[in-house]
Amino acid sequence: MLNTNAAHNPEVSAAPAFEIHINKKLYRISERIKTGAQLKEIANIPPENQLMMERTGGQKDLPIADGDSVEMKNGLHFYDVAPGTFGCELRGVPIIIDGRRFEVMAARMLGRELKALAGAMERDQLFADLASGCQPIPDNALVELVAGARFFHIAEAAFGLDFPMGSQAAEEVRALSASQAVRLVDLGGGDIGVQFEVPLPPGWSRTSVAIMIRVPRAYPQAGLDTFLAQPDLRLAGGSMPSNASLVNLAGGTWLSFSWHPQRWRPGVDTLLSYIGFARGRLNQVR
Repeated sequence: MLNTNAAHNPEVSAAPAFEIHINKKLYRISERIKTGAQLKEIANIPPENQLMMERTGGQKDLPIADGDSVEMKNGLHFYDVAPGTFGCELRGVPIIIDGRRFEVMAARMLGRELKALAGAMERDQLFADLASGCQPIPDNALVELVAGARFFHIAEAAFGLDFPMGSQAAEEVRALSASQAVRLVDLGGGDIGVQFEVPLPPGWSRTSVAIMIRVPRAYPQAGLDTFLAQPDLRLAGGSMPSNASLVNLAGGTWLSFSWHPQRWRPGVDTLLSYIGFARGRLNQVR
């Protein structure tokens, strides 16, 4: 019931205003409960259109009927759907995280929800891969999702490692991250390990393996030399690969392949071309 004393009694506080968005426009609502029809009227939505409430966490957005009562809360987002489109089988928004395709049924998700979707650890750092560069996404940031949006994450221990923004190494790691998950490892002395997974041909003890390329601080003037694989990699019969030995590095054990390019040409040879060189060795099952 309407309280008619509030306007005349200074001791009665004004009703709080709730900030909501309808079709991306901000509205301030003083009533705690609004029906779907009232929300459509506020935003001048045609009565025949279907009102939808956005939900995060990958949940499907919620249809709001004209007679439904909606409790107002700050940060609610609504939009409308024209007749003839609502009720069709809705398809998710295709996005890419760490080179993997996901279809999400929400228009917006929090940074932490995108990380959870990709299986990233809670304290890892999520990035949006934009044409203008890589943009860090805070956990509590609400990200508007569009088809084809690309994201990747970097492990907590690696975030902030010294690949200067705009450097050749940073751009090459960004390009690699667009197709697969990449982890950076601090190897000490300014050197950084770039770790990722590669498929293996028949004849190995595994179908895929994590490898790591050591990128020296002076790269690209200083060349890339040798690569490492996870320590349990063996030939299918159980024997050790040729020209490989176990080493201790960055607090763990790795299988180091002594596999050196004949020469290094700064400006021509790159991290990506060296990865091809390393994969060429792994294609030689010996």
